[in-house]
Amino acid sequence: MITQHTPEPWPEFKKVLNQRFGEPPQMMLDEIDYIRARACVNACAGLSTENLENNILLKDGLHSLNQRIRDAEQKHAELLKAVELAYSALGLPAARGYMEAQHILETAICAAKEST
Repeated sequence: MITQHTPEPWPEFKKVLNQRFGEPPQMMLDEIDYIRARACVNACAGLSTENLENNILLKDGLHSLNQRIRDAEQKHAELLKAVELAYSALGLPAARGYMEAQHILETAICAAKEST
């Protein structure tokens, strides 16, 4: 079962501790938050914390990159669906199946070209 990590932005550590007044000063992460934090730490190896916290260009670049990845994943799903439809159309009687498959593929190709 995959669950969502704690939404961003995460508060500063002091704010988390203040919210937990009366409890031992420790920071517990859910497993999914730990996995995300570990992935971020590993991905940012070699970058200083100061650079990560204060670098607007880096933050904007990562946000833009993430959006491009999501867009590419969506386009991939759309193209895969079109190829699957075209493949299934080939099971139709010869001329009709070929023409339908060709139309589906041409439409998918045009859509892919428009999105680049």
